[in-house]
Amino acid sequence: MVPDELIKEYLCELIASDDFPYGYKKLRYCLKENYKLIINHKKVYRLCKELDILRHQ
Repeated sequence: MVPDELIKEYLCELIASDDFPYGYKKLRYCLKENYKLIINHKKVYRLCKELDILRHQ
């Protein structure tokens, strides 16, 4: 179990990079590849919504 605060920190690191992956599904994939996390897309969506980093297409 990884605490939500740590996942939020990882998400902030991902969006701070130049090649910011848009969308919660792509962010989930990046979390899986970069940090070896197994995480549900619904949880990533909820955390992105809390951080207010979701954008409209």
